[in-house]
Amino acid sequence: MRIFDLFKKKEKQENIYNPFNIQNDPNLKKFHQIPDISSVIRKELSNLYMQALIDEQDATIYTITENYTISLLKSYYENAKIVPMCIVNEIVKQVYNASHIVLEKQIYKSIEQFKQRVLETIYRPNNLAASSIITLAKQALTNAQNNNERAEIEALVQLYNEVQKAPSQLLTITDYDLIGSAFCLMGSYPIFMNNEDTRRVIADNAFYCLSNAMKQNSSKEIHLKRLAVLANFHKDFYYTIANAMNISDDDFLFPMTPLIIKTNQYYYDIAYYDFQKVGLTSYPEQIGELYNLVSQYATDCDTQRGKEYIDEIVDYLTSVYQKY
Repeated sequence: MRIFDLFKKKEKQENIYNPFNIQNDPNLKKFHQIPDISSVIRKELSNLYMQALIDEQDATIYTITENYTISLLKSYYENAKIVPMCIVNEIVKQVYNASHIVLEKQIYKSIEQFKQRVLETIYRPNNLAASSIITLAKQALTNAQNNNERAEIEALVQLYNEVQKAPSQLLTITDYDLIGSAFCLMGSYPIFMNNEDTRRVIADNAFYCLSNAMKQNSSKEIHLKRLAVLANFHKDFYYTIANAMNISDDDFLFPMTPLIIKTNQYYYDIAYYDFQKVGLTSYPEQIGELYNLVSQYATDCDTQRGKEYIDEIVDYLTSVYQKY
């Protein structure tokens, strides 16, 4: 059995696309309010704009600003499970004003135009990008269940390419478990695994989607999938851990220590957290090898640290996806 075969499951029918459960009910204003966080928004937008210039990214100021706004709405939804239109309006206003101050110019004709662009991006998957990746992920999983390997690989290649065109799609998808499972399946095939850059992308996307899936509906199965990602992509994912934790390869104190060694304790803590959630004492193949490895360092591992590291990595990847 391949390491990811146990994750081939039937997927439920997709509902009407409203990823953040945006509700235009005036009565909700009584119960939903946010403080003025303009100073924080200005600082974060300034960092995003500057980083885009330093990295010479293709992302436009519009894309960065709109995706940043979407990430704030997503954060609100993850806590409240609903985003009233009054919250949309307030967040849009604060970001709109902050971008004007940071850039020292208006980039939108009006706040209404800005709001419309944000909402169009959120709802766009209903008939464009994210509906496409949802469809491709379902096709891949269905073909995997039917042992149609050729069709499965074709769908996975298309899914990989579609997400690469606009990684910010991952900010607003409705079924993170589905997309994360599809990216896990890519770990079974040389067409993906023979390229280091591709492996890094797969590891990042799978980890991000499965971590968000747990916020939607935590289960032992999803923890097991994330363990499969950690087990199969350790030599690729440690770069992301290092970036998220600001671990430098050029360390004055330990100049000869490889980066993968510097990130090992973070890796063990994350895996330890998932193993504690799953609660088994034996695991298949690579997950079993990871379990035995982590068990050797169990006295140094901490579930709370592991959870905090996961959140930091998700926040880091969110900031990356916002730019594209």
